[in-house]
Amino acid sequence: MLFFAAQPQQALLADTNEDLIEMYRTMQRNWQGVFRVASQYPCTEQYYYQLRDTQIPRTHSNWRAARFIYLNRFCFNGLYRTNCQGEFNVPYARGTTRQLQSRDEFEQFSHDIQNVQFVCQDFRDTLQQVRRGDFVYIDPPYAVENKRIFKQYGATTFGRQDLQELSDILHDIDRCGARFVVSYAYNKDSLEILRGWCRKSLMVQRTVAGITNDRKVARELMITNVELC
Repeated sequence: MLFFAAQPQQALLADTNEDLIEMYRTMQRNWQGVFRVASQYPCTEQYYYQLRDTQIPRTHSNWRAARFIYLNRFCFNGLYRTNCQGEFNVPYARGTTRQLQSRDEFEQFSHDIQNVQFVCQDFRDTLQQVRRGDFVYIDPPYAVENKRIFKQYGATTFGRQDLQELSDILHDIDRCGARFVVSYAYNKDSLEILRGWCRKSLMVQRTVAGITNDRKVARELMITNVELC
């Protein structure tokens, strides 16, 4: 969301989710093909589960990208979550009145990401590429006592040790003359491990709850080497 709001002239976006990165790359080069496939999918709960349980070969890039977009559009809260085998397992959003994005939205999305380099790799490898003058935004999964929780992003966990390694890398980023912003949960780990930088506490609205009234406001922490007002 930050990328689309800022719309930089060039950017490198990285994630460990291979399916997500593949979708972005496919939308870059052939959004028309992806839209043709996605627009054929019925917007029903029955078809959602049928498609969710269908594994599409890597060689069918348009179909795989269309599947990713469809499932994200019609799943519960647009949540991405997998089981331990890396299989997407989010249920259908019952009661939804959503429709697939329009052809114009597909085209605009592709236009907005034309100058982006997408890479699928660990944050350590990505952050080694930071150079003087860069702006770096980091939004890692939350480490909760190294236990897998409902909010876990993928098949592998992001633990307290990863958070410690990220803290060490932030010093390298700062020394090379780049600016960074990290968003993370406000908890004892982030306050302890990510200490020493400018930080600001923010209240944000959580959207992951089956009942709307149970969606709470939670505190997050913004950490940066840029002086805050």
